[in-house]
Amino acid sequence: MNDKDLAKKVLPYLESYASDLNFQLSHDADFVNYCTSGTPQFDEDDEARAYIDKLEDLIDTLTPRYNYTVEVALDISIPVTVTAKHPADARKKALEKLRKENPKAKVREDSWYEHNVTKVKDIEEVKK
Repeated sequence: MNDKDLAKKVLPYLESYASDLNFQLSHDADFVNYCTSGTPQFDEDDEARAYIDKLEDLIDTLTPRYNYTVEVALDISIPVTVTAKHPADARKKALEKLRKENPKAKVREDSWYEHNVTKVKDIEEVKK
């Protein structure tokens, strides 16, 4: 078995052990001592924390590194100011403006509803 395969097999056990120790230490070092038999005994919480930190560093070292590319769908609200005579026209102009300013974003028209359009000024005020 090569080192990579060995690490894959060992990691789940180390992660479970670290999780158990973190839970036990959430009480105190005496609880860690009470619940374990092969783990060193700790006089203080800080000693137990240092031991767990070293274990977590080892886990981090053994964890394979990957570069992830993910697509995350976010439902966000971005105010867009446009001048239009009707809410439908405002939506259309706002969508065009968003797409132009954010070419990589996938702006879906079906996520826009009439209640999203707020009349800021009367048309007469805009003309002045």
